[in-house]
Amino acid sequence: MIRFFRLMLPVVLLQRGPEDVPYSTNLLWTALAAVSLLSVITGYWIALAGGTVGDWGLFTHITELAVLVLIFVGFVTVALATQGLSARLTQTLTASFGAGAVMQLVFMTLVLTQILGLPLAIIQPLAILIWMWSIVVDGYILASALKLNRIVGCVVALFVFVVQDIAINALQGGH
Repeated sequence: MIRFFRLMLPVVLLQRGPEDVPYSTNLLWTALAAVSLLSVITGYWIALAGGTVGDWGLFTHITELAVLVLIFVGFVTVALATQGLSARLTQTLTASFGAGAVMQLVFMTLVLTQILGLPLAIIQPLAILIWMWSIVVDGYILASALKLNRIVGCVVALFVFVVQDIAINALQGGH
């Protein structure tokens, strides 16, 4: 697992793009499993930190995660296909899910500090910075894969996030 994170860290630091990630369906599934598992653990920790662990539902969290993944995979698949770049799909998804796993690990550390008593006034701005950096990282990955300007890639990543957010809100009944 350390090797996996060493492979993905340069992507998170914008030093390497998806083209530098090995083409491997096994690595893609590993990246998806890693980001999913870390997301579930983080979701539980957030509920624990907020005192709402009794309301936290594993099935609901996994359902929402599946919707997020399906929207992202669908968008990337269509975007790459329309540009004639379908061969880049595996590496692009691997880079995004792998970078997401690294970012999720960073976010987990932040949630853990909340559980240990760090004030929300410190944690919330850091959480926003982590989220913003994840948009930049996804934008960088998408720009590299789709041969776009990096700013356009960030706009596209933000658009995908908004679509995902709308879908999750709809799934939750508009809450």
